[in-house]
Amino acid sequence: LFNNFTYKTPEDFLYYLMFSLEQLEFDTNEIKLRLFGAIEEGDAVFELCQEYIQNFSIYIPDIPDGLSYEGPKPADNYLVINAL
Repeated sequence: LFNNFTYKTPEDFLYYLMFSLEQLEFDTNEIKLRLFGAIEEGDAVFELCQEYIQNFSIYIPDIPDGLSYEGPKPADNYLVINAL
């Protein structure tokens, strides 16, 4: 289950985030919120979130040694269909 919102300003982002948390009846003083994606420490979205959510941080997933992601390869995407 997830929500998808298009936003143009950091305030829009915060509005949708706070609205979603309210609808799910999450307390912004209790929840541990981790965001990932196009967000960095110090940018406007990060600063706003820190103002309104007590336990907020950026999630940076660990990539196990030896693994890397180079994106999908066209031949791999159609492997099953090509085998039929």
